[in-house]
Amino acid sequence: MKNKTLNVMLNLIYSTILILTIYSITYYAVNTDLFKINHIKITGNKFIQDNEILNLIDANKYNILNVDKNKIKQKIKKNIYISDVKIYTKIPNKIILEIQEITPIALTQIDNKYYFIDNYSKLILANIESINFFSAPIITNSSNKNINFKKSNELLTSIFNYKNNLYNKLNEIIYKNDYIILVFTNNTKVQLRKNKYKNDINKLYALFNQIELNEIEHYKYVDLTINKQIIVIENEELVINENEIEL
Repeated sequence: MKNKTLNVMLNLIYSTILILTIYSITYYAVNTDLFKINHIKITGNKFIQDNEILNLIDANKYNILNVDKNKIKQKIKKNIYISDVKIYTKIPNKIILEIQEITPIALTQIDNKYYFIDNYSKLILANIESINFFSAPIITNSSNKNINFKKSNELLTSIFNYKNNLYNKLNEIIYKNDYIILVFTNNTKVQLRKNKYKNDINKLYALFNQIELNEIEHYKYVDLTINKQIIVIENEELVINENEIEL
């Protein structure tokens, strides 16, 4: 009986010592400067400056062992030009922030303010610095209706996926009441029907796939609004012809 009681007491003592040891080590690790974050590496940012990101998080108050990654992520994403961030820690005192900035696909004006449209059709307020940095075609509303930015996204994504070079040459998208005008490099204009823009843009792709002059700057005007036909006016630098192409 005495031996059993002694064993219980010894086990209790050992457990207490172990708990106190773990607590002491943990307390030391959390509160010592050894694990206090003092090295921050930021990657992926091109528009947003490092100091802007650092000012958002105040990383010096964090310890590598108890850093709240979700909280830091939420703080960084308060910057409207950052779409996502991945956070990695490295013992003993380093944190790595992998920044993903927004991807504007267009720029538009609403109520005297400028907004980027990202690849999720989200409107993001734009300032002079961001407009000068990010390259994106302008969307102009010359109709008496609101623009469906989701459909604009679909049209721009289609052009980008068909040929990245074609998207890079797109300067402006003008919405009329019944038509969409695409304005490319050298002021080339391509006219689509608003209610059949998917069908019409595919006609342009089919045209480029069939002919040798398959760069948009070879043309001054392309009308895709007539069923089974494309009206083409070649650029003045080439021989000017007005043709009707049957599809």
